[in-house]
Amino acid sequence: MFKYTDMTLTCNQCGKEFIFSEDEQEFYKTKGFTPPHRCKDCRSTRRQMLTATCSKCGNPFVEGAPIYCAACQVNAQLDFEIKAQNLQSIIDETAGKLAALESEKAHTMELLQQKELQVLELEHRLKTAYTEIEKASRLNANLDWLGPALNSLNEKVSALENNQNNLVEALVQIVESKEEPKKVTGLADVVRGLFRNNHRYPAQTG
Repeated sequence: MFKYTDMTLTCNQCGKEFIFSEDEQEFYKTKGFTPPHRCKDCRSTRRQMLTATCSKCGNPFVEGAPIYCAACQVNAQLDFEIKAQNLQSIIDETAGKLAALESEKAHTMELLQQKELQVLELEHRLKTAYTEIEKASRLNANLDWLGPALNSLNEKVSALENNQNNLVEALVQIVESKEEPKKVTGLADVVRGLFRNNHRYPAQTG
């Protein structure tokens, strides 16, 4: 028959050594339990925790959840408040950055709208410039055509002036050949003056 002997084990919770007696080993063996990992005090505290309920709501404690003494509870509360304050500071800082980004976004949108208006104005000016260039091109083409026409017209005017002068001389000769010398001379001067005056008036009015 197997003979049990006392065993010294270490508690996983408090770290203290405890005796796992012969009777306990035999009892654990008959129940099919594994050797304990906690001492009797820690096992007793654990059982009390499992059967204890919350003083506020009456619900049982969750297994494995931390349970603090009064001093540790105060420290835990302080740690929680510090973390909450840090978190609130981060939230406030983030909100400030978001507000700055929104302001910058609004300013950027305003600048973009101004640039769009400037682009539209430049496009309008460009279209106007193209229109003026087209007008100038057509005027230049008309001037190119008008130059030779004016030269031709000037040549015709010069020819008409020559013909007029020749006609005047011819009329003067005819008058001189058919009138008396004195009358012929006076009449010839009148004819010359008449044609010269008629030839001079258009040049003055033009």
